[in-house]
Amino acid sequence: MNERVWTTILALLTAGACSDAPIPAGGPGAPPPLGAATPPEAEDDAAPSAPAAPEPARCSGTVGRAGDEEIALVSSGLDREASIHVPAVHDGVRPLPLVLVLHPLLLTRKDMRKLVKVERFADAPDHGFIALFPDGVGRSWNAGECCGKAKDRSLDDVGFIRELVEHVASRWCVDRSRIYAMGFSNGAFLAHRLACELPGGLRAIAPVAGTLGIAESSCKPPHPTPVLQIHGTEDELVPFAGGSPKIPRGTSFGTFASPSATTAFWVKANGCGAAGAPYYAEGEVSCVRHDGCRGGASVGLCTVAGGGHQWPGASSLPAMGHVTKDLDATAAAVELFRTHGL
Repeated sequence: MNERVWTTILALLTAGACSDAPIPAGGPGAPPPLGAATPPEAEDDAAPSAPAAPEPARCSGTVGRAGDEEIALVSSGLDREASIHVPAVHDGVRPLPLVLVLHPLLLTRKDMRKLVKVERFADAPDHGFIALFPDGVGRSWNAGECCGKAKDRSLDDVGFIRELVEHVASRWCVDRSRIYAMGFSNGAFLAHRLACELPGGLRAIAPVAGTLGIAESSCKPPHPTPVLQIHGTEDELVPFAGGSPKIPRGTSFGTFASPSATTAFWVKANGCGAAGAPYYAEGEVSCVRHDGCRGGASVGLCTVAGGGHQWPGASSLPAMGHVTKDLDATAAAVELFRTHGL
């Protein structure tokens, strides 16, 4: 794809991502998602929940405070950056979960933060968590099959995230057994890869508009990993049927697995014993979940009929197709994480 095309798309995406239009925290799009509370009458038939993690050791000597801060570090000889949001409930003693928020190709950590507005959940007094917004090199991540400069240069973004988490945990009180990731597009591909390759894995992932971008044989998660994918049927960048994306039409790059193929991989990897069953339907959105997985994990796919390459419930990204308001993807991700220990 030539430089002029990329510049045009970048301008459109950045303009859309920086919109200050509000994202509702409630209404029909405020989640079910994966593992939503089981009605009392259905408890006997429910799949077993994940075992409670042991109470993490309390912290001492951490110096990071609540609030927002910019982070800079050197990884593999490159200057790397991230932003962190630490809720007021952080006291430096009681460990908090950490949620990675991974931007798409051509957007930055700051654009992603404005798009998903995760602070409305991170600041909850009863389920507060630290939100971490890393930046990829050249607005991209090396997530295997996807994408951009980071992929072309074979950058070690898994290593960067590992070093970033270590840095954050040295300054703030982080529960290392409760690290999660939500990602969009290129960031969704990276969420899958991190679950496969990050030492210790991730507690759960919520990839939106992105599939597994490494060989299935090389994905060896250290433990069962709950997964919730969200994907539009009219996504032209990461096609719902899999294959090569085309934006604009006639220009292709990469070949991607389909959401269904990625779901099948995680069902097998997690040892899920149950066939997929519908568990949520609202307007354009329908969700199917596989339960009975090892370790209480589950694997879900929410399909947006007619949906484009968008973050459901957020401001629309120009030239990326239809965005639904029948699901709030941020709320859905957080609900998944809460079901699994957040």
